Amino acid sequence: MKGAPGESAYVTWAEGVRAGAVTLTNGPLLELVFEDGAEPGATVEWEGDTRPIRGRATARWHRPIEQVELLANGTVIARKQAEGVATEITLEFQSSLAGSAWVAARAQAPSLPGEPEIQAHTNPVYFLHDGEPPYRPEARRALAERWKAEAQYYRESPLVFAQPEQRQELLERVAETEKMLAGRPQPWRRN
Repeated sequence: MKGAPGESAYVTWAEGVRAGAVTLTNGPLLELVFEDGAEPGATVEWEGDTRPIRGRATARWHRPIEQVELLANGTVIARKQAEGVATEITLEFQSSLAGSAWVAARAQAPSLPGEPEIQAHTNPVYFLHDGEPPYRPEARRALAERWKAEAQYYRESPLVFAQPEQRQELLERVAETEKMLAGRPQPWRRN
Protein backbone atom coordinates (compact mmCIF):
# COMPACT_ATOMS: atom_id res chain seq x y z
CA MET A 1 0.00 0.00 0.00
CA LYS A 2 1.58 3.26 -1.11
CA GLY A 3 0.60 6.67 0.19
CA ALA A 4 0.19 9.88 -1.71
CA PRO A 5 3.17 12.26 -1.93
CA GLY A 6 3.45 14.29 1.27
CA GLU A 7 1.24 11.87 3.22
CA SER A 8 2.45 10.71 6.61
CA ALA A 9 4.37 7.41 6.43
CA TYR A 10 2.78 6.41 9.73
CA VAL A 11 -0.75 7.07 8.45
CA THR A 12 -0.04 5.07 5.29
CA TRP A 13 1.42 2.21 7.37
CA ALA A 14 -1.54 2.18 9.79
CA GLU A 15 -4.05 2.16 6.91
CA GLY A 16 -2.18 -0.75 5.34
CA VAL A 17 -2.24 -2.75 8.57
CA ARG A 18 -5.98 -2.14 8.97
CA ALA A 19 -6.52 -3.28 5.37
CA GLY A 20 -4.47 -6.45 5.93
CA ALA A 21 -1.63 -5.38 3.61
CA VAL A 22 0.93 -7.05 5.86
CA THR A 23 3.99 -9.25 5.47
CA LEU A 24 5.54 -10.90 8.51
CA THR A 25 9.29 -11.29 8.23
CA ASN A 26 12.46 -11.65 10.21
CA GLY A 27 14.61 -10.93 7.17
CA PRO A 28 13.54 -11.01 3.50
CA LEU A 29 11.30 -8.36 2.01
CA LEU A 30 8.45 -10.12 0.21
CA GLU A 31 5.97 -8.66 -2.24
CA LEU A 32 2.91 -10.44 -3.68
CA VAL A 33 0.98 -8.83 -6.55
CA PHE A 34 -1.70 -10.36 -8.73
CA GLU A 35 -2.18 -9.42 -12.38
CA ASP A 36 -5.54 -7.81 -11.56
CA GLY A 37 -3.86 -5.59 -8.92
CA ALA A 38 -4.97 -7.57 -5.84
CA GLU A 39 -2.46 -7.45 -2.98
CA PRO A 40 -2.37 -9.01 0.51
CA GLY A 41 -5.46 -8.12 2.51
CA ALA A 42 -7.71 -7.86 -0.54
CA THR A 43 -10.89 -9.82 -1.11
CA VAL A 44 -11.77 -10.85 -4.65
CA GLU A 45 -15.30 -12.14 -5.30
CA TRP A 46 -15.78 -14.50 -8.22
CA GLU A 47 -18.35 -16.79 -9.84
CA GLY A 48 -18.18 -19.62 -12.34
CA ASP A 49 -16.40 -22.96 -12.42
CA THR A 50 -12.80 -21.79 -12.00
CA ARG A 51 -10.90 -18.58 -11.30
CA PRO A 52 -7.53 -18.06 -13.02
CA ILE A 53 -4.85 -16.34 -10.94
CA ARG A 54 -1.65 -14.83 -12.29
CA GLY A 55 0.99 -12.64 -10.78
CA ARG A 56 4.37 -12.57 -9.10
CA ALA A 57 5.95 -12.93 -5.72
CA THR A 58 9.35 -11.32 -5.23
CA ALA A 59 11.70 -11.77 -2.28
CA ARG A 60 14.74 -9.54 -1.75
CA TRP A 61 17.36 -9.51 0.97
CA HIS A 62 21.01 -8.65 1.50
CA ARG A 63 21.74 -12.36 2.11
CA PRO A 64 20.93 -15.32 -0.15
CA ILE A 65 17.32 -16.49 -0.44
CA GLU A 66 16.56 -20.20 -0.84
CA GLN A 67 13.07 -20.14 -2.34
CA VAL A 68 9.75 -18.38 -2.83
CA GLU A 69 6.46 -20.29 -2.69
CA LEU A 70 2.83 -19.54 -3.45
CA LEU A 71 0.24 -21.22 -1.23
CA ALA A 72 -3.48 -21.74 -1.67
CA ASN A 73 -5.32 -22.82 1.48
CA GLY A 74 -1.99 -23.92 2.97
CA THR A 75 -0.88 -26.06 0.01
CA VAL A 76 2.13 -25.04 -2.10
CA ILE A 77 0.91 -24.49 -5.68
CA ALA A 78 4.04 -22.86 -7.13
CA ARG A 79 7.68 -22.68 -6.10
CA LYS A 80 10.90 -21.15 -7.36
CA GLN A 81 14.21 -22.16 -5.83
CA ALA A 82 17.38 -20.14 -6.01
CA GLU A 83 19.90 -20.88 -8.69
CA GLY A 84 23.24 -20.32 -7.03
CA VAL A 85 23.49 -17.44 -4.58
CA ALA A 86 20.54 -15.14 -5.22
CA THR A 87 19.59 -12.14 -3.12
CA GLU A 88 16.43 -11.66 -5.18
CA ILE A 89 14.01 -14.26 -6.50
CA THR A 90 10.84 -13.59 -8.49
CA LEU A 91 8.24 -16.32 -8.85
CA GLU A 92 5.95 -15.68 -11.81
CA PHE A 93 2.85 -17.81 -11.30
CA GLN A 94 -0.26 -18.86 -13.16
CA SER A 95 -2.84 -21.23 -11.72
CA SER A 96 -6.57 -21.57 -11.25
CA LEU A 97 -8.88 -22.02 -8.30
CA ALA A 98 -11.88 -24.36 -8.24
CA GLY A 99 -13.41 -22.86 -5.09
CA SER A 100 -12.86 -20.25 -2.39
CA ALA A 101 -9.25 -19.94 -1.31
CA TRP A 102 -6.78 -17.80 0.53
CA VAL A 103 -3.59 -17.29 -1.48
CA ALA A 104 -0.35 -16.05 0.07
CA ALA A 105 3.40 -16.10 -0.58
CA ARG A 106 6.29 -17.13 1.62
CA ALA A 107 10.07 -17.05 1.30
CA GLN A 108 12.89 -18.80 3.11
CA ALA A 109 16.57 -17.98 3.51
CA PRO A 110 19.38 -19.91 5.20
CA SER A 111 19.96 -19.21 8.88
CA LEU A 112 23.34 -18.45 10.36
CA PRO A 113 24.40 -20.46 13.44
CA GLY A 114 22.24 -19.49 16.41
CA GLU A 115 19.59 -17.74 14.31
CA PRO A 116 15.94 -18.79 14.10
CA GLU A 117 14.54 -19.93 10.76
CA ILE A 118 14.73 -16.95 8.38
CA GLN A 119 11.44 -16.47 6.56
CA ALA A 120 8.74 -14.10 5.35
CA HIS A 121 5.01 -14.71 4.81
CA THR A 122 2.44 -12.37 3.30
CA ASN A 123 -1.11 -12.03 4.48
CA PRO A 124 -3.43 -13.70 2.00
CA VAL A 125 -5.62 -12.43 -0.76
CA TYR A 126 -9.05 -14.01 -0.25
CA PHE A 127 -10.67 -15.33 -3.43
CA LEU A 128 -14.32 -15.93 -2.47
CA HIS A 129 -16.41 -18.10 -4.77
CA ASP A 130 -20.05 -17.01 -4.40
CA GLY A 131 -19.17 -15.27 -1.10
CA GLU A 132 -18.21 -18.53 0.64
CA PRO A 133 -15.13 -18.52 2.90
CA PRO A 134 -12.27 -20.94 2.22
CA TYR A 135 -13.01 -24.23 3.96
CA ARG A 136 -10.91 -27.36 4.45
CA PRO A 137 -12.74 -29.68 6.86
CA GLU A 138 -9.58 -31.52 7.96
CA ALA A 139 -7.78 -28.26 8.76
CA ARG A 140 -10.84 -26.93 10.59
CA ARG A 141 -11.05 -30.13 12.72
CA ALA A 142 -7.33 -29.97 13.53
CA LEU A 143 -7.63 -26.33 14.59
CA ALA A 144 -10.72 -27.10 16.69
CA GLU A 145 -8.89 -29.93 18.48
CA ARG A 146 -5.85 -27.74 19.12
CA TRP A 147 -8.06 -24.93 20.45
CA LYS A 148 -9.94 -27.36 22.68
CA ALA A 149 -6.67 -28.52 24.27
CA GLU A 150 -5.42 -24.95 24.72
CA ALA A 151 -8.80 -23.78 26.07
CA GLN A 152 -8.52 -26.34 28.85
CA TYR A 153 -5.54 -24.39 30.17
CA TYR A 154 -7.63 -21.24 30.55
CA ARG A 155 -10.43 -23.13 32.29
CA GLU A 156 -8.13 -24.83 34.82
CA SER A 157 -5.37 -22.26 35.24
CA PRO A 158 -5.28 -20.04 38.31
CA LEU A 159 -5.02 -16.91 36.17
CA VAL A 160 -5.32 -13.68 38.13
CA PHE A 161 -7.70 -11.00 36.90
CA ALA A 162 -8.27 -7.48 38.25
CA GLN A 163 -12.03 -8.11 38.23
CA PRO A 164 -13.88 -11.47 38.46
CA GLU A 165 -16.01 -10.39 35.47
CA GLN A 166 -12.88 -10.41 33.32
CA ARG A 167 -12.31 -14.12 33.99
CA GLN A 168 -15.95 -14.83 33.13
CA GLU A 169 -15.67 -12.82 29.90
CA LEU A 170 -12.55 -14.77 28.90
CA LEU A 171 -14.24 -18.11 29.55
CA GLU A 172 -17.31 -17.02 27.57
CA ARG A 173 -15.14 -16.03 24.61
CA VAL A 174 -13.23 -19.33 24.83
CA ALA A 175 -16.56 -21.21 24.69
CA GLU A 176 -17.81 -19.06 21.76
CA THR A 177 -14.63 -19.83 19.84
CA GLU A 178 -14.98 -23.57 20.50
CA LYS A 179 -18.56 -23.46 19.22
CA MET A 180 -17.56 -21.47 16.14
CA LEU A 181 -14.72 -23.87 15.28
CA ALA A 182 -17.03 -26.89 15.62
CA GLY A 183 -19.14 -25.73 12.66
CA ARG A 184 -18.63 -24.71 9.08
CA PRO A 185 -17.48 -21.10 8.60
CA GLN A 186 -20.20 -18.60 7.77
CA PRO A 187 -20.21 -16.57 4.53
CA TRP A 188 -18.41 -13.26 5.04
CA ARG A 189 -17.29 -10.18 3.28
CA ARG A 190 -14.16 -8.19 4.03
CA ASN A 191 -14.27 -4.42 3.83
